[in-house]
Amino acid sequence: AHPLGVRVLNAQIGNDHGDRTMVVGAIHRVLVDKQIENDIARAMANAVVFEVCDAPACQTCRGNGIHPKLGGIEPCPRCEGSGRLNPSERNILRVINCHLTSEDEITRHRFRTKLYPLYMDMVDKLLVTANEASHAIRKHLKAFEE
Repeated sequence: AHPLGVRVLNAQIGNDHGDRTMVVGAIHRVLVDKQIENDIARAMANAVVFEVCDAPACQTCRGNGIHPKLGGIEPCPRCEGSGRLNPSERNILRVINCHLTSEDEITRHRFRTKLYPLYMDMVDKLLVTANEASHAIRKHLKAFEE
Protein backbone atom coordinates (compact mmCIF):
# COMPACT_ATOMS: atom_id res chain seq x y z
CA ALA A 1 0.00 0.00 0.00
CA HIS A 2 2.99 2.33 0.56
CA PRO A 3 5.72 1.16 -1.84
CA LEU A 4 7.38 4.58 -2.30
CA GLY A 5 7.27 5.24 1.44
CA VAL A 6 8.92 1.89 2.15
CA ARG A 7 11.65 2.72 -0.38
CA VAL A 8 12.21 6.09 1.32
CA LEU A 9 12.51 4.33 4.70
CA ASN A 10 14.93 1.77 3.24
CA ALA A 11 17.07 4.59 1.84
CA GLN A 12 16.90 6.59 5.11
CA ILE A 13 17.36 3.84 7.65
CA GLY A 14 18.95 1.00 5.71
CA ASN A 15 21.11 3.14 3.42
CA ASP A 16 19.74 1.08 0.51
CA HIS A 17 21.26 2.60 -2.65
CA GLY A 18 18.91 0.73 -4.99
CA ASP A 19 15.83 2.11 -3.25
CA ARG A 20 17.43 5.56 -3.10
CA THR A 21 17.95 5.46 -6.86
CA MET A 22 14.32 4.42 -7.38
CA VAL A 23 13.09 7.31 -5.21
CA VAL A 24 15.25 9.76 -7.19
CA GLY A 25 13.74 8.34 -10.39
CA ALA A 26 10.20 8.73 -9.08
CA ILE A 27 10.76 12.36 -8.07
CA HIS A 28 12.50 13.04 -11.40
CA ARG A 29 9.48 11.72 -13.33
CA VAL A 30 7.08 13.88 -11.30
CA LEU A 31 9.18 16.99 -11.95
CA VAL A 32 9.46 16.26 -15.69
CA ASP A 33 5.68 15.78 -15.79
CA LYS A 34 5.44 19.26 -14.24
CA GLN A 35 7.39 20.65 -17.22
CA ILE A 36 10.77 21.00 -15.47
CA GLU A 37 13.71 20.53 -17.85
CA ASN A 38 15.21 17.03 -17.66
CA ASP A 39 18.65 17.98 -16.26
CA ILE A 40 17.17 20.39 -13.72
CA ALA A 41 14.57 17.79 -12.71
CA ARG A 42 17.32 15.21 -12.15
CA ALA A 43 19.41 17.66 -10.08
CA MET A 44 16.37 18.68 -8.02
CA ALA A 45 15.36 15.04 -7.46
CA ASN A 46 18.84 14.24 -6.16
CA ALA A 47 18.73 17.24 -3.82
CA VAL A 48 15.24 16.31 -2.54
CA VAL A 49 16.29 12.74 -1.80
CA PHE A 50 19.51 13.93 -0.17
CA GLU A 51 17.55 16.23 2.14
CA VAL A 52 15.02 13.54 3.09
CA CYS A 53 17.30 10.49 3.25
CA ASP A 54 20.88 11.64 3.76
CA ALA A 55 20.86 14.95 5.66
CA PRO A 56 23.01 14.78 8.79
CA ALA A 57 21.41 14.67 12.22
CA CYS A 58 20.83 17.93 14.06
CA GLN A 59 23.61 18.49 16.59
CA THR A 60 21.35 20.33 19.05
CA CYS A 61 18.90 17.45 19.61
CA ARG A 62 21.24 14.67 18.40
CA GLY A 63 18.71 13.65 15.77
CA ASN A 64 15.71 12.93 17.98
CA GLY A 65 13.83 16.15 17.15
CA ILE A 66 13.00 17.05 20.73
CA HIS A 67 14.68 19.38 23.16
CA PRO A 68 14.14 19.33 26.93
CA LYS A 69 12.77 22.73 27.90
CA LEU A 70 11.47 23.90 31.25
CA GLY A 71 10.68 20.41 32.46
CA GLY A 72 8.71 19.46 29.33
CA ILE A 73 9.59 18.23 25.90
CA GLU A 74 9.50 20.74 23.08
CA PRO A 75 10.47 20.44 19.41
CA CYS A 76 14.10 21.30 18.85
CA PRO A 77 14.33 24.99 17.87
CA ARG A 78 17.21 24.38 15.45
CA CYS A 79 15.67 21.61 13.31
CA GLU A 80 12.00 22.35 14.16
CA GLY A 81 11.50 18.79 15.35
CA SER A 82 12.72 17.01 12.21
CA GLY A 83 15.89 15.66 13.84
CA ARG A 84 17.85 16.59 10.72
CA LEU A 85 19.55 19.74 9.58
CA ASN A 86 17.24 21.88 7.47
CA PRO A 87 19.28 23.40 4.64
CA SER A 88 18.74 27.03 3.70
CA GLU A 89 17.23 27.98 0.36
CA ARG A 90 20.68 29.18 -0.73
CA ASN A 91 22.33 25.85 0.19
CA ILE A 92 19.63 23.88 -1.62
CA LEU A 93 20.22 25.95 -4.76
CA ARG A 94 23.98 25.41 -4.43
CA VAL A 95 23.48 21.62 -4.23
CA ILE A 96 21.20 21.64 -7.27
CA ASN A 97 23.54 23.84 -9.31
CA CYS A 98 26.56 21.64 -8.58
CA HIS A 99 24.81 18.92 -10.63
CA LEU A 100 24.29 21.24 -13.61
CA THR A 101 26.57 22.68 -16.28
CA SER A 102 27.34 26.39 -15.95
CA GLU A 103 24.96 27.30 -18.78
CA ASP A 104 22.12 25.33 -17.13
CA GLU A 105 22.59 26.78 -13.62
CA ILE A 106 19.43 28.10 -12.02
CA THR A 107 19.29 31.74 -10.98
CA ARG A 108 18.35 32.52 -7.41
CA HIS A 109 15.29 34.44 -8.61
CA ARG A 110 13.99 31.54 -10.70
CA PHE A 111 14.62 29.09 -7.87
CA ARG A 112 12.90 31.26 -5.28
CA THR A 113 9.84 32.09 -7.39
CA LYS A 114 9.28 28.95 -9.45
CA LEU A 115 11.29 25.96 -8.25
CA TYR A 116 11.63 26.28 -4.46
CA PRO A 117 7.88 25.80 -3.81
CA LEU A 118 7.95 22.71 -6.03
CA TYR A 119 11.11 21.46 -4.31
CA MET A 120 9.53 21.82 -0.86
CA ASP A 121 6.35 20.11 -2.10
CA MET A 122 8.45 17.11 -3.17
CA VAL A 123 10.26 17.05 0.21
CA ASP A 124 6.92 17.19 2.03
CA LYS A 125 5.42 14.43 -0.12
CA LEU A 126 8.37 12.12 0.57
CA LEU A 127 8.21 12.81 4.31
CA VAL A 128 4.45 12.18 4.42
CA THR A 129 4.79 9.02 2.34
CA ALA A 130 7.57 7.69 4.59
CA ASN A 131 5.53 8.54 7.69
CA GLU A 132 2.47 6.72 6.31
CA ALA A 133 4.59 3.67 5.50
CA SER A 134 6.12 3.76 8.97
CA HIS A 135 2.67 3.84 10.60
CA ALA A 136 1.47 0.97 8.41
CA ILE A 137 4.53 -1.09 9.33
CA ARG A 138 4.04 -0.39 13.05
CA LYS A 139 0.37 -1.34 12.82
CA HIS A 140 1.28 -4.56 11.03
CA LEU A 141 3.95 -5.42 13.61
CA LYS A 142 1.54 -4.77 16.49
CA ALA A 143 -0.82 -7.35 14.98
CA PHE A 144 1.94 -9.93 15.43
CA GLU A 145 2.36 -9.01 19.08
CA GLU A 146 -1.27 -9.73 19.92
